[in-house]
Amino acid sequence: MLPRWVLELKFHDEARNRSVTYHDLCPNTPMIFFNHYWEGLPDAPDWPAAKPLYLMPNMEMYELESEHYWRADVILCKTALCSRYLRKWFKQEGNPRGTRVLYTRHTTSNLALTFKSQLTASVAEARPEKNFSDVTFLHTAGTSIQKGTRQVLDCWLARPDLPRLELHMAQDLFDGAFSTRYAKRIDKSTNVFLQTGRLEPTAFGRLITDAAYFMCPSLQEGYGHYINQARSSRALIFTTDVAPMNELITPSSGALIHARAIAHDGQFLGGRSKKAHALRDVPGFVADFNGRAVCDAVTDMLKNTTPEEREKRADKALQQRFACGDDTWTQDKSTVSPRTAQRGTRCLLFPSSISVSAGSPTPGHAPTCAQFPRQILAASAAAVCAAGADAVRDRERAVAGGAESLVAQLAAAGAECGWRCDGRPAVRTRTSCCTRTRCSSTDWSRRIDKSDILHEAALHRGCVKHKDSIPSFGRVGQNESEEIKELVNKDDLKLLEKLRQCPDVDVMLPAGIRSFGYCEDAAAYTKCAFQVLKHLADVDGYGKMLCVLCSCSSGVEDATALGV
Repeated sequence: MLPRWVLELKFHDEARNRSVTYHDLCPNTPMIFFNHYWEGLPDAPDWPAAKPLYLMPNMEMYELESEHYWRADVILCKTALCSRYLRKWFKQEGNPRGTRVLYTRHTTSNLALTFKSQLTASVAEARPEKNFSDVTFLHTAGTSIQKGTRQVLDCWLARPDLPRLELHMAQDLFDGAFSTRYAKRIDKSTNVFLQTGRLEPTAFGRLITDAAYFMCPSLQEGYGHYINQARSSRALIFTTDVAPMNELITPSSGALIHARAIAHDGQFLGGRSKKAHALRDVPGFVADFNGRAVCDAVTDMLKNTTPEEREKRADKALQQRFACGDDTWTQDKSTVSPRTAQRGTRCLLFPSSISVSAGSPTPGHAPTCAQFPRQILAASAAAVCAAGADAVRDRERAVAGGAESLVAQLAAAGAECGWRCDGRPAVRTRTSCCTRTRCSSTDWSRRIDKSDILHEAALHRGCVKHKDSIPSFGRVGQNESEEIKELVNKDDLKLLEKLRQCPDVDVMLPAGIRSFGYCEDAAAYTKCAFQVLKHLADVDGYGKMLCVLCSCSSGVEDATALGV
C-alpha cells in the first residue's frame, strides 16, 4: 500500500554502488490503481515496460473511459456486474492487450466485531441480544448523496404509523441537499430522528452493532461497503433490487425495494453513454425508485413476516458475509469415491489463491495457478473440497458435474480462464463435501481467526490516519490500539530493505484520495493477500500466492445471476 513518495525517492544501494528507485527494485510487481486516479504514473518515463497495471474500478464513475480499460493488464472487479459488463465491452470493442477481467469479490472491515472486541468481558456479557420484535430502522447516509435518503424521507414523513427511523448524515450534506425541503417536516415528525455531524469511530461502531434493521436503498454502488458493514452486525437489511446492491442482499437474506435500473449519460458502461467506444445495449446500474416503493417494502415486511423469520434472514446475511449462503450450494453425493471417503473429505474456504506470472507481461497477462492445502483458510470466497477432486476445466463441464456454485464464484476467473499448471487443471473441486445443509449450518464466521478480521480494521485506520506512511500489512496492530505499531516512513532506516522485498502486488494510494473508502479497498485487498500468503506460501513449489478472490461478500444465489 504505497503513497506516491515511495515512487519518487532515490536510494543509495551500497551493494551496487549506485542510486536506485522503487521501480528499479520491483520492475515486475503488478501495481493496483483505483479508478482513474493514476496521476500519470503509467505514462512516466521511469515506469518499467514489464510492470503490469491492475485496475480496480468503480464502474459507475464518470471519469472511467476506454483508455483506462484498454491500458490495464488485469481488471479486478469487486462486483459480478462489473465483470459481466467489462467482458461484454471487450467483446464489443476488442481486446488488443489481452486484458484479463477477474471477478475478485471484495470485503470490508467488520465494524461489529471491532466494536465488540473493545468491550470488557463483563460489559460484553451484559449487552442484550438483538430483539427483532422491537422494530427501529437505521439509515446512515454519511457524506453521500447516493444512499437513497430522499426516498427514505419521502416514505417516512408520509407515514407517521411506521416504526422509528434514526437518520445520520453529515451536516454539510443535510444543509446542502435536504434542509430546505425536509428540515421543518422532520422537526414535526414523531417517527423520524435526525442526527447530523460526524460520529467518533467507537460511537459509530456501537450504532452499527446494535441496529437490527438497516435502510440501505442505494441509488448506485461501486461495491457497497456500508451494506456489507451492516451485514457484519447480523441485521435485516433493505436495499434496492438493482445490481450490484442485490448481489449483497437477496430475498432470503434481507428485503429488496422495487426499483427500475436506469443509467446516466456519463457512465461509460451504463448503456446510454455517447462517448466513443462506450458499452451499448445493456441495462443501467442506477436504481430509480420513489418513497412509495420504500414504504411498500417496509409494509410488506411488517405485515407478512414474523420477527423470527426476519432474524433468520439476518443470520443468513451474516453468513453470506463470510461464506456464500446455502442457496448457492448443490449436492452431488454420487461423486464421492471410496478412496475419498476413506481419506475423509474436508472443505476449505476457497480464496482462489493464484500465483502471478513472472517475467515480462505478454498479451493475456494473468495469474495462472491455483493450489490448495487441506485446511480451513481465512478470507473465504466459496467452499470447495481439497481431497479427491474432479477438475473443473470449463463452465459446461462444471455445470454438468454439479459444481454450479463453483462456476458462480469463478465465472469471471477460473471457470472461464481454464487455469492450468504444468498441463494440469489448476482449479479442482468436489461439491459433495459442501452440501446445502453442511454449508448453511456451519458458522463460517467462527472458522475465521478474529485477529485476522480485526487486523483489517487496524490496517484501515492506519491507512486513513497516517497518510504519509506505508501501512505494513503484517500481523501488527491487531486492533489493541488506534495505531498500527509498525509504520514505514521516509526516515525509516530499513526502508530500502523493506521495499526490496517486492510483494506479489502493490497498491497505489494517491494522497488526494487516501480517504476512508479507498483505504478500505486497499486494506481489504492487501489483508486478503496477506492471509493467503500466510497459509499458502511455497505450497508444492508453486511459490508465493496472491489472493484474487477476496473475502466472500456476495449474496449471489445462483450461477444465472452471474451470467453463467
